[in-house]
Amino acid sequence: MTSTPSKPYYSTYAIVGFVLAFVLPIAGAIVSTIGIRDTRKNNLRGHKLAIAGLLIGIIVAVTFIGTGASGVFN
Repeated sequence: MTSTPSKPYYSTYAIVGFVLAFVLPIAGAIVSTIGIRDTRKNNLRGHKLAIAGLLIGIIVAVTFIGTGASGVFN
């Protein structure tokens, strides 16, 4: 009887993309996209984390651009 191997490791791209989505949203969205591909290609954990990072990065970037929040730090 054979069993399917478990997914032992999280994708580093998925984790980094999720964290970057809060700090640098555009970079977080890009790295999360790489993380989505990495989880599928290499059968790694973190696919949902990468999707969350992508969505958060897009939402935060659009919010900053839409509200002109770049002037907040001046």
